Amino acid sequence: MVVTIEDVARALEELAPPGLAEPWDRCGLQVGDPRAPVHAVLVALDPSPQALSEALRRRAQLLVTHHPLLLEPPASLDLSTPLPRLLADFIRSDVGVYAAHTSLDRAPGGVNDALARCLGLGEVRCLGSGETLYKLVVTIPLGYEDPVRRALAAAGAGKIGKYEGCGFGCRGMGVFVPREGARPFLGEPGKEERADETRWEVVVRRSALPGHAFIRVECRIVFGSAVFGRRGGGHGCAATGAKSLRHIRVAALGTLHEPNLREPELSGHGSIVNQNRSSAHCLHAWRSG
Repeated sequence: MVVTIEDVARALEELAPPGLAEPWDRCGLQVGDPRAPVHAVLVALDPSPQALSEALRRRAQLLVTHHPLLLEPPASLDLSTPLPRLLADFIRSDVGVYAAHTSLDRAPGGVNDALARCLGLGEVRCLGSGETLYKLVVTIPLGYEDPVRRALAAAGAGKIGKYEGCGFGCRGMGVFVPREGARPFLGEPGKEERADETRWEVVVRRSALPGHAFIRVECRIVFGSAVFGRRGGGHGCAATGAKSLRHIRVAALGTLHEPNLREPELSGHGSIVNQNRSSAHCLHAWRSG
């Protein structure tokens, strides 16, 4: 079976659902054709010119990065400027770019969890809220429940923890009058129709809503909201003793082996006011077969 960019993206989104990302973030496929075949994947921190060169050297068709290439739409596509030129280079080279940024930070087992584990933090808890869930309700004529239910599941609805295809159904009577110009599945325009129907309820993650097939189905959909899990924007932990940030930095250096890790500057109240991000390129490769 040929693996495509879409296949890789789907697997990544199982690990780090885009709906976990911060509202300002841009996670997902940023460059490339979802139908394009993939024989090798390169993983990097940044979608930089160096990472593109390495992808070409390794004959990788997809670059998976932590930081996005596009956080905002470019003001122009003037190829004499750095970002449009890099974007054009990825397109000309047929190398796709997929970003998992704050979605991976907040995902179970993601960056926040990994850092907490590496630093040996105790009593770790999530900060902030998680992904929004919606309740989607459809009414289905009797005898058509299974194909609609399967279509909803295939589009990503009904996933709860380790389970998929979850939902709840009950039978009742639907009453409606199709207006002129309507194309009802049952009944005729201008006449009241009564039909035995099944009401089917499923939960849907926010990240599964845009562009999926079930949004275009001509049926009644009612939305509500809830919060998914405990995946916040960061992690907090209990202090195991009086430690300065310098001590924490030394411990982190010994564990993470990151020479560019810097001690944050503090305000008078002890809060972090500036953090410098490493620009190191972390490269890992995968090849099929």
